[in-house]
Amino acid sequence: MPEQLTEARPTIGGTPTGTGRIEVTLITPGWGSSGYYSAEVLEQAAKDGVFPAGLHMYIDHPTQRQLNERPERSVGELAGVLLEAGRWDPTSQAVVGPAQLLGQHAEAFRQPEMAEAIGVSIRASADVTMGEAEGRRGRIVGRLVEAQSVDFVTRAGRGGRYQVIESATPSHVVAQAVEHGVAEATANDLREWLNDALRDAYGGEKSWVWIRDFDDALVWYQHETETGSGLFQHTYSETDGAVALTGQPVEVRIETRYVPVTPAEANPTTTEESTNMPQIEEGRLAQLEEAAGRVTAVEAERDAARSALAAIEARQAARPRVAAKVAESTVLAPRARTQARVVESVVVSLPVVDGQITNEALTAAVEAAVKDAEAEFTDIPAARLTSLFGSFGSLTESAAGETTDVSESAMSSAVGSAFGRKEN
Repeated sequence: MPEQLTEARPTIGGTPTGTGRIEVTLITPGWGSSGYYSAEVLEQAAKDGVFPAGLHMYIDHPTQRQLNERPERSVGELAGVLLEAGRWDPTSQAVVGPAQLLGQHAEAFRQPEMAEAIGVSIRASADVTMGEAEGRRGRIVGRLVEAQSVDFVTRAGRGGRYQVIESATPSHVVAQAVEHGVAEATANDLREWLNDALRDAYGGEKSWVWIRDFDDALVWYQHETETGSGLFQHTYSETDGAVALTGQPVEVRIETRYVPVTPAEANPTTTEESTNMPQIEEGRLAQLEEAAGRVTAVEAERDAARSALAAIEARQAARPRVAAKVAESTVLAPRARTQARVVESVVVSLPVVDGQITNEALTAAVEAAVKDAEAEFTDIPAARLTSLFGSFGSLTESAAGETTDVSESAMSSAVGSAFGRKEN
């Protein structure tokens, strides 16, 4: 039966500084904290698709308690997803692949000091035996079966690290702009002006914007928030260093086309010009959309659970007010069990809106329940007297089940009468 493996070795970092796109070294051959991984085993794992596109990347490995309570992991800990399946790189002798950082973590993990301090570590199941490798005896990983996640950790796994993908750096953006016809002397300044204009318009707390490409009339940029990410284009004007965004942003997607270096037509078509910008393959885009869909579904479940918990807490907090109002009934005052029943029925049915119960709703619910409960007693006929002793006397009990008070003299008279004794 495959065993669960995690890795933890000295930290190896990278230097991501530009966008949320990173290149991840998932694992390298050698001895790890869980056993020995040969190059052949890792290469086969890549061929078998053990690290698929869309695989989640979380902050820290979970504890056993966390796995027991929430095996699907927390959305709040989701930091990124693999954009492509992990592939074997014979040059670096490692399983590698690109990934996209998500939400608030994209900004934090782009910081150089963060990249230098952390790494990545796999969580996977594997077939393991005892044996020897590189002059050392221990657990030998014979086959990686399935990866559950690749996590960001303070002590990196077997060679785990990440670094920026250079195609997203400012220098590359400027180079693309020059290819689009922007004057080389002003391209870098224009990028800075556009960057400032976009951040002023759309940046802020938990909202990040960065430029992907631009020409002398359009700028293409990535806009990322806690709830999602998108690629947009925006028209702009520039006068003596003053950049003004014009019109409204338009969401776009990237398509890949291959055209001749020297096209047959003297002037390239609009479609050909638009494809000079950085591209994402359709397959990769579908993988991102699928990953985003999974995140949305988990977030919906989380929100529903939070709403249900808030309703329970609101009703419990309202219990003292309900009990106080029920106690105001003079009919129910001597009947403790009935009061408790009414309180419970009101509490479980109180309407909760945005985690709150209004005084009006609480009062209406209590009044209706108390009215129904009081009716149960007002419908009972007035105390119907029945003799406890048949024809033997006048000790009586009300039909409501409550014994009337009987004086000692009355009791004596009743007993005497029953046995033929006359009172003087």
